[in-house]
Amino acid sequence: MNLRGQMREWARSAAQELDRPKTPLRRAAFLTARLIVIVLVIYGIGRHLWSMSGDVNWFALRIHWGWLVICGVLYLAAQLLLGVFYRLVVVDMGGQPQPGRAVCAYLVSQLGKYVPGKAMVIIIRAGMLRGRGVRASVAALATFFETPTSLGAGAAIAFGILASEFGAEVEGRAALLAIAGGLALLLGVLMSPWVFRWILKLVSLPFRADDEEAPAVGMRTRLVLIPLMLAVWALLGASAVACADAVSAEPLSATQWPLLLAATALAMAAGFAVVVMPSGLGVREWVIMEVLAPSLGSEVAVFAAVGLRVVWLVVEVLASAITYGWVEAWNRRDRPPESAP
Repeated sequence: MNLRGQMREWARSAAQELDRPKTPLRRAAFLTARLIVIVLVIYGIGRHLWSMSGDVNWFALRIHWGWLVICGVLYLAAQLLLGVFYRLVVVDMGGQPQPGRAVCAYLVSQLGKYVPGKAMVIIIRAGMLRGRGVRASVAALATFFETPTSLGAGAAIAFGILASEFGAEVEGRAALLAIAGGLALLLGVLMSPWVFRWILKLVSLPFRADDEEAPAVGMRTRLVLIPLMLAVWALLGASAVACADAVSAEPLSATQWPLLLAATALAMAAGFAVVVMPSGLGVREWVIMEVLAPSLGSEVAVFAAVGLRVVWLVVEVLASAITYGWVEAWNRRDRPPESAP
């Protein structure tokens, strides 16, 4: 059996598993598994944050809660833009999702990144879009482009800021520049039109006919990519600024904003690279504190790291729950009525 045949056999087995009827017992098992994942995520993050709390006199901090609300709103806006980008890639690859469904699948899938390995993100998106104008393979392949591209852009932005005068006071600057530059270069090469086209041809082998062209990302989407990524990372950086302002004695100056953007972008890219850590738990916090502590002080740096984790998680849980409810309502509306006996 050739490579195409072997890959098709694997894909057929996976599809048969997905198509198995969901009995009440199986539904209960899936629901229980989801609840267990949520509990473990909350426990893991809570334990990690508790271990870091010794560096901050939490009782002496004066938290301005309005800034944390702004932090959450800005993060949600960035996630919505990334959801739109994901939809553009899905459509480029031949998918025809219903209006809003791809964005909802993107938002719901964010909790999947808290599962080690991050494969749950792909499973959630494929499960929500499969059979509704989008093939499961397209939903998965679109994720392979959307996520590394957005994080590669973040790593490039972080490298540029750290290499400038804004990063002059950062301790361990050379190591952080090496990490940011390496991630930007690696992800940039992998997502380039020539290399990614070859990757798509290989990965899509079992999902297309012999005479069918491999899916591709159109030039229009790649052109939209630049301003879209700038907007996304500007929103994420502004979210970090709002979080730091929540405990800062006085509002941060505009000259400090780029450093917060660099810390956030590099933290998210590095957290993604460490696959075994759910949502980069610990990695993101270390990067943010390493970058911000020299200029903002240890207390503000630690709170920025911890606060972003908590606020963003709350936004992800709420957005996931609300959008999942909408999707379930759509599914019930689209489901044909059962005939009377």
